[in-house]
Amino acid sequence: MKATGYEIVMLEQVEGAISYEAYSPKRSVCLVIGNEVEGISDEIVALCDCAIDIDMLGVKNSLNVAVAFGVVGFHLRNRLGSLRRGNPLHIQNSGLTKEIV
Repeated sequence: MKATGYEIVMLEQVEGAISYEAYSPKRSVCLVIGNEVEGISDEIVALCDCAIDIDMLGVKNSLNVAVAFGVVGFHLRNRLGSLRRGNPLHIQNSGLTKEIV
């Protein structure tokens, strides 16, 4: 996907991650979402262009992966849609790839 021009973005709480609200895609995005328990493998982390996360308040520091995707997927689709309609958002999770147009 990187070779075809996609930016590889992981949704993960890692050092250097920026808030999903501050992230603004410039081209098509492949969003990598990790397993709720194990996160994203080191091999996949090494391939990512940037990391985004969801700022949390209170005691909890994470959301269910489906809820987290809903928040970030909605944000990215709106941002990509404002760039150009029909610009796909690819979702990578556990070896499965889905395209949202």
